[in-house]
Amino acid sequence: MNQPVSSLRCPQCNLLNFASEPFCKRCKINLQETRYAGEANTVNINISFPTGVQPRINAQQNGVGANTPQFAQMPPVDYAPTSEYQLQNQIGFEQWQQANVPVNTRSYPPPPAGYPMQSPTVWRRGGELVIHRYAGTLPDRCVKCNEYISDYSSGAYIKQKYRWHNPLVYIALISPLIYVILSLVLSQRVEVDIPLCRRHLEARKSTGNYLLGGGVAAMIAIFFFGSFGYIGFAFLISFAALIGLTLGYEYSYKPLQISKIENDYVYLKNANNEYLSGLPNC
Repeated sequence: MNQPVSSLRCPQCNLLNFASEPFCKRCKINLQETRYAGEANTVNINISFPTGVQPRINAQQNGVGANTPQFAQMPPVDYAPTSEYQLQNQIGFEQWQQANVPVNTRSYPPPPAGYPMQSPTVWRRGGELVIHRYAGTLPDRCVKCNEYISDYSSGAYIKQKYRWHNPLVYIALISPLIYVILSLVLSQRVEVDIPLCRRHLEARKSTGNYLLGGGVAAMIAIFFFGSFGYIGFAFLISFAALIGLTLGYEYSYKPLQISKIENDYVYLKNANNEYLSGLPNC
């Protein structure tokens, strides 16, 4: 004989309790008062169980010793539930799923386009690329040719350091020492992960080797002319090497050049036009 197991949903907190529970386990409301009120939230779920063991039988009614439990015959070892038993349990499980759907749920509309958590962190502004200095991540396409970077063999992200200060600081160039001090104090520093394809990675590496070789050659020339007393010529070479290596590092070695840093946003220039066209306008 299959016995149905009933359940009762609490009308206050929607918790599904056994019908035998007098109080809700969550909010402690009296469930017996609402059990027979015929409310819509009362759900009966019928789940059948195999009756291999029967409940205790009153011993005095059967003329057996007091408190002696009587059990039905246990099922055989190869016992398997019938298809009707499985079908009824499946129906009961579906009833349980339906009964556990929260009632009085509200449907919320999707967030608007300008919702902060879904707003982009990379934009374009004219011919410049704008990225947030803390949360910005550039798309996985080469910034120089817009080639897609799928794995390490096709390219990689390189960490490029930038430093920027207000252009008014250049007025202090009349005294190089003062300019160096002001530049070190007032400059803002930032690191940007820039995607490059394999071809532009190799070109950047070659440029770095050329700059290193030029610096070593300049040092040898300065030492050579200085040792023979050509101090003025050695000073001229050192000045030209300083300017040339600085410009080469900024405009050849770095994939992008910094335009400004304003309110935690970094403005970079010289990115590929096709790359910029895939970014939202700032």
